[in-house]
Amino acid sequence: MLDRLLTESDVLEAITLGRTRFRELLKAGEFPPPRQVSICRVAWKLSCVQEWIDQRPVADAYAGEVPMHSQTTYKKSAEVGASAGLRLFPSGEEQENNDEY
Repeated sequence: MLDRLLTESDVLEAITLGRTRFRELLKAGEFPPPRQVSICRVAWKLSCVQEWIDQRPVADAYAGEVPMHSQTTYKKSAEVGASAGLRLFPSGEEQENNDEY
């Protein structure tokens, strides 16, 4: 079976990590190494990336709660939206007065 090759950008999109953390994992040997495609190009086998994803533990520790960093990001996003004149509703409280939408 033919295995598709992924660029670094493709891998980052698939694993939802930033480039810095991804390269830390590579350096530590915690992520499959790339294949040399040409002199200046490397790529990852899709099957290796999929296997790495499948080996990640199930995130049941939150029990339905949003991790703290995500809440902080949402608040920052809401503040940015509000300063840009956008009406964001981070909770159900403000949605009562949205008849114009």
